[in-house]
Amino acid sequence: MSTLQARLYWGFAGALFGLGVVTITSVGIPLILLGAALLLFAAIRKTMPSDSLLLWIALAAMGFAPALLLAFTYATADQNTVFFSGYWSGVLLFVAIGLAGIAGGVIATARRQPR
Repeated sequence: MSTLQARLYWGFAGALFGLGVVTITSVGIPLILLGAALLLFAAIRKTMPSDSLLLWIALAAMGFAPALLLAFTYATADQNTVFFSGYWSGVLLFVAIGLAGIAGGVIATARRQPR
């Protein structure tokens, strides 16, 4: 598996896992199980390199995919839709998870490069 394929694979698995958390009341459990199975399968097949960059990619996808879904849902809702008062704080929580994944990936990449 090439580096690009591995990054896309781990990002897709992380996005499935994150979307499963948001949609837990409908199709969430199968998405969580599928995302976890993909991550476990990749770890068993040893598609993960020695560094932890792919884990950070998965974490970023776990944050940004649900945040984008929630923001899109809010933006495309009709005028009669009622959202609970903490809706945007939930969106911001997922954005924070995505930013933590990006920050971890930047730190992991900086540590990996020779000075």
